[in-house]
Amino acid sequence: MPCCCLSYLMQAFTKRFRLLEEIEDYCLGGFHPVHLGDKLGDKGRYRVIHKLGSGGLATVWLCRDLEAEKYVALKIIIAAQSREDGADLKMMKLGKPGSEELGLPERHFWIEGPNGRHLCLVLPALGPRIDDIWEVFDNPGKTLRSIALQATKGLHFLHSNGLCHGDFRPANILLKISNLDHLSEEEVIQALGKPETTDVHTTLGDDPEPMAPKYTVAPISWHDVDRKYLTDQISIIDFGEAFETATPPKELGTPTAYCSLELLIDNLPSLASDLWALACTISEIRSGRRLFRDWDGDGDVKFQMVQLLGKFPEPWWSSWERRDNWFDDEGNPFIRESGRISVKGPRTIEGYLAEGLHFKVLITGEPKSLTIPSEEVKVLADLLGQLLRYDPKERITTGAVLEHPWFKL
Repeated sequence: MPCCCLSYLMQAFTKRFRLLEEIEDYCLGGFHPVHLGDKLGDKGRYRVIHKLGSGGLATVWLCRDLEAEKYVALKIIIAAQSREDGADLKMMKLGKPGSEELGLPERHFWIEGPNGRHLCLVLPALGPRIDDIWEVFDNPGKTLRSIALQATKGLHFLHSNGLCHGDFRPANILLKISNLDHLSEEEVIQALGKPETTDVHTTLGDDPEPMAPKYTVAPISWHDVDRKYLTDQISIIDFGEAFETATPPKELGTPTAYCSLELLIDNLPSLASDLWALACTISEIRSGRRLFRDWDGDGDVKFQMVQLLGKFPEPWWSSWERRDNWFDDEGNPFIRESGRISVKGPRTIEGYLAEGLHFKVLITGEPKSLTIPSEEVKVLADLLGQLLRYDPKERITTGAVLEHPWFKL
């Protein structure tokens, strides 16, 4: 990420405590400043009406396509990562029958701004991430299995075309929204909520423009949107880490919690590392919890792997210098606690799934739970066990995953 040439002060959270993009990254090579009502693209084709989200490499806006008379998502990538040969542009060629679960760009254009030249991708307008919306469904068990099935179909389509996603996880899987094209912009704002803005100020009191916007916009709060605008269909997004299986990259930006052992230790991305991420994703979709937590880097994830799946095969076991802090030579955990890390003995996939998710809503104190019936736990544990193999060659393919009995419950 490029360094910022200006210093800003801002309130990082809105009233709803939703984190905004880093304002310091509105700089040369960084974000393009956008305001509500802006018209972007050829002849001002896309009018900005709300914000869908943001990440470290892009902001995403809900726009009205004035030519096609429909609503779309406009992803504006930071200038430093906007490339003619980027993975997102290559993925546009995959738009064909069988790719219904993929949120592929429909078209693209470039804009010149105060911070550089930005690639802009026009995508279908999509809803919330699937990792925190299970409570909106009347029958979460059935619906979450369906969502996991759709996600697997999407990954299977990629693998069948010689491609790896490279960053497959719930944060990159969104729910599709109901068709809003028949609604006016005012009606869409009424349905999705009025945009919340936070003014931007420099430390010297200067005008933040042109490099930064006059204000930032909080993304749509989907928890406050009427359920009728959300579907139970999904779309896989963010192909910035995608690669052809024949030419894997030297490194990936996959979060540690979704990395397979060979990716963590040897940095070997492949179809098999996608399959490990698929297991983590299926588990998280159904249970509402991450299978592995990366509180303090890959060391945390490694000891959780051993605790759940057993000792690493050689030479990986001997190469892990921190293993003696937590395990004996046979991979048996020491029963102790240290800070946020607790090792209380071996675990099983079945035991993890059976624990369920239990919490209280922060503001109201209302208790919430997501549990999995015992008979389903056994079947799901069998599926995950066939994917969570240390040896990449032993992991079942996406085709075999699609045939697993868990999806037929």
